[in-house]
Amino acid sequence: MLKSMSVGDAIYRMDWFLLSTSEKKELLIIMMRSTVPIKFTSSFLITLSLQSFGSILRTSYSAYNVLQK
Repeated sequence: MLKSMSVGDAIYRMDWFLLSTSEKKELLIIMMRSTVPIKFTSSFLITLSLQSFGSILRTSYSAYNVLQK
């Protein structure tokens, strides 16, 4: 999530004023989109963080390995 937020800053720091009008508009859309945080949801009930998503994957993999034996 932090990297997606820094995309707008990186675009702002570049020499965007040298670009064509259509390229400026495209960069503006990217900048606007980068301000919206990305959220992973589970059936629209809970919002998953990176830590909880990793925990679910580890638990699922462990259960899969137990069932394979």
